[in-house]
Amino acid sequence: MSVSVYNRSNTYLQSVKVRGVMTKSMEAFPNTGKLEIIQGGMGVAVSGYELAGAVAREGATGLVSGTAIGVVLARRLQDGDPSGEMREALDHYPVPQIAEDIAKRYFKPGGRAENERYKAVPMFDYEPVQMAADLAVVGAFAEVWLAKKRSQGNGHVGMNLLTKIEEPNIHTLYGAMQADVELIAMGAGLPVEIPRYMGQLAMAEPVRMPVSVKGASREYAVEFDPARYGGEHHPVSTPRMLAIITSDILVRRPFMSAKVPPDGFIIEEPIAGGHNAPPRGKLRDERGQPVYTERDYANLEKMRDTGFPFWLAGGYGSQDGLERAKAAGAQGIQAGSIFALSEESGMGERLKREMREKILSGDDIEVYTDALASPTGFPFKVGQIDWTLSDNGNYELRQRICDLGYLREAVETTRIRRGVQETVVVYRCPSEPVEDFVKKGGDLQQTLGRKCICNALLANIDMGQVRDGGVELPIVTIGDDVNRTVREVGLPLSAKRIIQHIRGDDVS
Repeated sequence: MSVSVYNRSNTYLQSVKVRGVMTKSMEAFPNTGKLEIIQGGMGVAVSGYELAGAVAREGATGLVSGTAIGVVLARRLQDGDPSGEMREALDHYPVPQIAEDIAKRYFKPGGRAENERYKAVPMFDYEPVQMAADLAVVGAFAEVWLAKKRSQGNGHVGMNLLTKIEEPNIHTLYGAMQADVELIAMGAGLPVEIPRYMGQLAMAEPVRMPVSVKGASREYAVEFDPARYGGEHHPVSTPRMLAIITSDILVRRPFMSAKVPPDGFIIEEPIAGGHNAPPRGKLRDERGQPVYTERDYANLEKMRDTGFPFWLAGGYGSQDGLERAKAAGAQGIQAGSIFALSEESGMGERLKREMREKILSGDDIEVYTDALASPTGFPFKVGQIDWTLSDNGNYELRQRICDLGYLREAVETTRIRRGVQETVVVYRCPSEPVEDFVKKGGDLQQTLGRKCICNALLANIDMGQVRDGGVELPIVTIGDDVNRTVREVGLPLSAKRIIQHIRGDDVS
């Protein structure tokens, strides 16, 4: 089998042949102008193939979101796939039968009827049912394939994954690799072993990835075999890997001691949208927001000393931000929030329109760092928009339900079945019905203020599930500097115009 061989100078060497099986090797990935601007990964599908492809077409790096990508594929098909692009991507999947089975189950010609519920997608656990596994793989393939098609051969197309959402990550990663994804950016945890797993996948070797199970008496793992997805006959490339972190301390420990370290790091500062790392201190401001201090920022001098290339994120989406980042020794910047409101963003048109109009009229979008909203327990940036779940009244009216389950926690417990005690793994989420969470051993206090981020993020892209009380409401996560950056760029807020603005080109 042929593999991409990694060395510690962060280059990929020429492929070598192992066991006589052919594969591909990603060419060296130097820091050209294509990597100076990396568009942030925003889930669920806010940074979809349309946005990532448009960014790459301008000679930058666009990231698609891999979060819940199987559900996204299934719901696009149920909405009738009006552009035909989903089916086009499925037609190019290397194992036609798998793609055909997905289309047969989920595609609805003409789309769902008004107020018709989306068909359920099986929740992913450490032993996923086959359809859940196939959707994760093929959904990732389709997203990257379509983004690369739209890029017209310019820039780079990558994928953003969340370490915290462990169980589907290997499946999602492999699907992206099948579409020749060029970069994987991964945060929300420490993806120390991911580069090593990518090497195994490139060799078409089965991967066994341990997953976290609270109270475990043994090791639990997700097992993935590329053979089902044509691994031996359809070789894949090994993409580059950037770990998203907040502190230079993490570079030395644990990443430098990893068998295969990442190619570099994205240093995310506290004003970035989405989930934030908790501050080192326990201070809260008068509104209950966590207070960040100098201790919560990376030491960039020490970061430079590691020898790893790095990018800065969180308030750097401007020409001044790019200049400041490069002056600090960074290769470039990652920007998310400004792209979230762009024309090509996957965010629902009503949300984008109302937020842009409010900002450009001179009225700020208030951004609140909510310490309770996310089931993960991590602070979560929430744009305050009255008809969304940021409104406490809307939150209180929503009936708790957990039917997507990406932020659930796995817990080992025992039960009596037919008179015999057995050990099992159950999944619980502090945003699910309170009685269910407590019954599974959860602490009642952990349920207070928790919101169903999974369903709300799908509602952000106009794919909210239909309930008896109406359609699921969105929750917008956005960075603290969104008001400034939108006003600086102005209209039309396109990917091209945003990139021109950050580069300092004339946008008139």
